[in-house]
Amino acid sequence: MATEEIETIIKTVREAFSKFLEKHREVEAILLYGSHARKEATPRSDIDICLVVPETRKNPDEGIQLIQEAWREVPLDFSKYDLRVFELLPLHIQISIIKNHVVIWARNELNLYEYLYFNYLKPWKDQEKRYKVHTYV
Repeated sequence: MATEEIETIIKTVREAFSKFLEKHREVEAILLYGSHARKEATPRSDIDICLVVPETRKNPDEGIQLIQEAWREVPLDFSKYDLRVFELLPLHIQISIIKNHVVIWARNELNLYEYLYFNYLKPWKDQEKRYKVHTYV
């Protein structure tokens, strides 16, 4: 996938989510992940995006409500876009996103990376070996 295509996705998502983000200050970032972020997309690939919403770590129901609200309010073709809340994804997928993503939008990029590192990547590094051993046994 060409850089121009990623730039088009970024522009489209930013424009579509602009009013939603003004209303929902709890959203810290929007990330592109999956085949498009890895530059391996095919014409049949969907566009995987996730909202980073730290508050949903304590209250997962908020994340579900946020997704439902986005489906209603954001003018985006959700048959092409797969929208998730980062905090509600399984840990191995969260780590994959952290390692391979494109920031579409962030309130504060430095805060975003600190949040991802201290809450996900660092704990993952501490337990990664144990996780891999027990996963394949």
